[in-house]
Amino acid sequence: MKKESHTQEIEERYQALFSNAAAVKALTQAVASSLGPKGLDTMLVDRFGEVVVTNDGVTILTLMEAQHPAARMVVNMARAQEREVGDGTTTAAVLAGALVSEGVNQILKGVPVSKVLGGMTKALNHALSLIKKRSLKVKSIRDEKLLAAAKIAGRGDERVAVIIREAAALLEEKLLDPGFKLADLVLAKVGATTSLIPGVVINKAPLWEDGSRKIAGVHLLVLDDGLYPEEVEGEALSSEAGFAQYLNNQKIFQENLYKLKELGVNLVVLTRGISDTAEEFCYENDIMVITRITQKELKRLLEFTGARAAKRSSLNKPAAELKKVLGYAQTALYDAKLSLTVIEGGAGKPTATILVGAATDEVVDEQERIAKDAAGSFEAAYRFGVLPGGGSFLLYLSREVESLKNQLAGMESYGVMAFAEALKVPFRVMAENAGFNGLEKLGDLMTLQVQKNNYALGLDFETGEFIDMLAKDVVDPAEVVYQAVKNASEVAISLLKINTIIKMKDYEVLKEGEQEDGGKR
Repeated sequence: MKKESHTQEIEERYQALFSNAAAVKALTQAVASSLGPKGLDTMLVDRFGEVVVTNDGVTILTLMEAQHPAARMVVNMARAQEREVGDGTTTAAVLAGALVSEGVNQILKGVPVSKVLGGMTKALNHALSLIKKRSLKVKSIRDEKLLAAAKIAGRGDERVAVIIREAAALLEEKLLDPGFKLADLVLAKVGATTSLIPGVVINKAPLWEDGSRKIAGVHLLVLDDGLYPEEVEGEALSSEAGFAQYLNNQKIFQENLYKLKELGVNLVVLTRGISDTAEEFCYENDIMVITRITQKELKRLLEFTGARAAKRSSLNKPAAELKKVLGYAQTALYDAKLSLTVIEGGAGKPTATILVGAATDEVVDEQERIAKDAAGSFEAAYRFGVLPGGGSFLLYLSREVESLKNQLAGMESYGVMAFAEALKVPFRVMAENAGFNGLEKLGDLMTLQVQKNNYALGLDFETGEFIDMLAKDVVDPAEVVYQAVKNASEVAISLLKINTIIKMKDYEVLKEGEQEDGGKR
């Protein structure tokens, strides 16, 4: 009876903790089967029967229905991982689940939550410093370890990895720019052949083009605007003066259009629409027109062709002034089959587009995710270096972190032990997904790493043999590992800190209450 009462007391005391841990466990188990080179795909189906088949962790987490607030915290963590480095989302999610589970185990043994969290925080800082210390910088953009990192993240697709390396070589100066993302160059189209295009691709068809068309010697006008005459307000138009102004605007607009012909403009790109008058003029003068491009396409086009974004009022300037905003390129090709326009040989800074294709929408979406993961890994590896892959480095971290407990007095060592145990989980899951006994391979490998004094030793997931991961070019970008450990730890520590879950008032109800008492709270 006393034991039953004690159990009930524990359950009540840690109700929020158990609830959060259960939700996180259910969520991470759903993505664990996709981890590693032998990970399986997941099919997600919505209420309309739309299907997504993917191996990508962040896609699974984002699209699956996660209602529990703790589960949503892990989903948001995975999204942050994707934004920061473009890969490692599944590892981060699995690690977060393991950290929460191991932390709960220590708390149930009677270790105070504050001590568990204190030990975990110290272990995290030690692990992050070791990742930085052990990171191996690459020698050049052609380093084989960069190609290997892209290939591994790209589910073993060497063709995509090679294309990404060639794109990176064209843009090597940009790779160190924090605002640049190699993954942004990826464009997916059904029916396309996966290839590298040394130029800008606008994912739109020009007006009135009913077949493929190529322009040589491109003179390009780019308006961050529409191609319309200046407007006269409706009320003003009803007056004699207003109508006269309307006729004058039309006359000026016609004169401005003739400036395009005078300057040899043969391609006009707009972020908005075009008037009937301008459309007819461009059609008659064989000027290709593309309307309503995205801001992302606009930025890349300006940089590549040397054009300057103008407003329609700029057309009022003399032709000699207007010429200064034009851009130039060798060719512009409209591909009617793919319904996109390719511009190559720009007069500005070099760029590239990584075009990926497949036969169906479902497959092409997955190919896009694969290419973006590979691009993210390549870029992260180039910037920050690489580490032994396949979860082997996490086992080294586990061993090093565990040794930290001997330096700590008191119960924080239990938090360190929880952290060290959690670091073993991603490797174990990968081994099990490959069809091996995860615990057996884990124990054998950790022993071998110590015996050989080689933290790069890992598991060949094809043969089950232990190999030197660095020698075989099985690597992970150091930044991907760093962010996965950091993000997973931060969300796990946040979840373990939660003692009570309280439902908030609806925002509108809360707002009404503030208004009733004069906004005082």
